[in-house]
Amino acid sequence: MGAIQQPRRSRTKVSSQARGIALGLGDYGTLVKDYFKANPCPPRDLRVDRVDVIDQGGLTFIDLLQAIIRASGVKDFVLVVHGHPSGLALSLGPGGANCNGQHLQTLMDIERSIELERPGERLTDAQRAQQSRLNARRAELRLSDQVINQLIDLMRRVRAMRLNRVEWRSCNLGKKPDVLTQFLEPIRQMHSVSFGA
Repeated sequence: MGAIQQPRRSRTKVSSQARGIALGLGDYGTLVKDYFKANPCPPRDLRVDRVDVIDQGGLTFIDLLQAIIRASGVKDFVLVVHGHPSGLALSLGPGGANCNGQHLQTLMDIERSIELERPGERLTDAQRAQQSRLNARRAELRLSDQVINQLIDLMRRVRAMRLNRVEWRSCNLGKKPDVLTQFLEPIRQMHSVSFGA
């Protein structure tokens, strides 16, 4: 009689230490912390070594970007935020529109138009039409120029961190979750996990 073969155990290689950020989840923030302690390896090769729970009234996408910036030196993140069918369940800024792919794309387009702007240069008809459409989309953000500039500055600061990976945990990330990746510009594509309530 031959020896009984033991099934091989799969080994998950943990290659990166990630920072978790749980934003605006109320009592669930503690549950998120406990989850990552009990389940240290998300679906990829990340280990969440610390979870910052941020739960105060009136949180916005600005608060999430600032939390990422405060974790300077960290290159991998797991972000846990309430979702909404059109995106994250956060406004872009105080009194602003919902944080969704369309609005984040508008912010990136505004940033691009600022970079391409040449003072004193006369715009073509096509450029004027494009600028008019962008201004209409800008108005949909319901944010002052100051807050729009703050968001663009925060986006640039997060991008300058050269993040390695950003993973999202949310009940819904909307129709354009890939724009979240483009906005934060991690080196690797994000992996998003949506789970029903």
